[in-house]
Amino acid sequence: SSSTLLDIDRLVAHEAAHFWNDDQYKRRGDPGSAWLDEGSADALAVRVLHATGVLDDAAYRGVLSEAASECALWLSGGEPLDALTRPGHSRGLYVCGATVSLVAEAAVRRRDPGADLFTFWRAVFDESKPTYDEATFFRVLDRLGGAPAVGSAVRRLVHERLDDPARALRDALRLVGLETTVGSQETLPPEYEQHGSIPEMDALLPRACARALTFDGDTEVRPTVGADGACAGLSRGDRLESVAGVPLARQGGTSLQRAYAACRARHVVDVVTAKGERVTLPCEPQTKTAPSYFELTRAP
Repeated sequence: SSSTLLDIDRLVAHEAAHFWNDDQYKRRGDPGSAWLDEGSADALAVRVLHATGVLDDAAYRGVLSEAASECALWLSGGEPLDALTRPGHSRGLYVCGATVSLVAEAAVRRRDPGADLFTFWRAVFDESKPTYDEATFFRVLDRLGGAPAVGSAVRRLVHERLDDPARALRDALRLVGLETTVGSQETLPPEYEQHGSIPEMDALLPRACARALTFDGDTEVRPTVGADGACAGLSRGDRLESVAGVPLARQGGTSLQRAYAACRARHVVDVVTAKGERVTLPCEPQTKTAPSYFELTRAP
């Protein structure tokens, strides 16, 4: 199918970008700083596919919008970007890192219309050959990006717990001239829906229960209980099939919206498992709201 071919194109382009941002220039830092190389590889790959016509303008804007919206989803549990290192959670480092690159690109382009993402990352690599790290990234962003508020907004995303990550992301994009609008919450992109199951569990369930869940790969994201007693009423190896009446693997993003509403109203959420168990788990709504899917009104 055309979507499969595009996935292959994106994978090849992503790995090709690593010849530059990981082979020629090595990243320094702990696992939480992988947003630098994995995120930039995603971002650079998408720009190559747009430049070569594999992605038209509308598809290109759609990919950027989906990454930014999914980043908000991954941050919705309250942890900052550099904390997304647990098994099953690393996708957040890719989509959030790609969105940080988008902010950096738009910031440098506002000062120099001829600059692009390659301009920015070349400057990062030149700053501290043969390796680079987070400090290098921010030095270049502060130097080439102009307004100090841009660097501050990105640092918040990377290091701070955010009550409303979707707003923080949209504010960061607005700072560099990229406006967004809330899209339809009924027809969400398949990958966004699929991966929503994982951050949903982090955002809603008691911490011990959420941390006991395991996720098998990128395509099967229904959570499996990893330890007895961690989630009341669920046994080791049982798999969560639906939350608030919505199937997780197919509609994780949609189920998150509904589960948040149920959580705020009842402070519990209904779960159905693969073994046919029907349990009601306590949830932690606090003051959080489910992030809305949002779209860029234009690409940079």
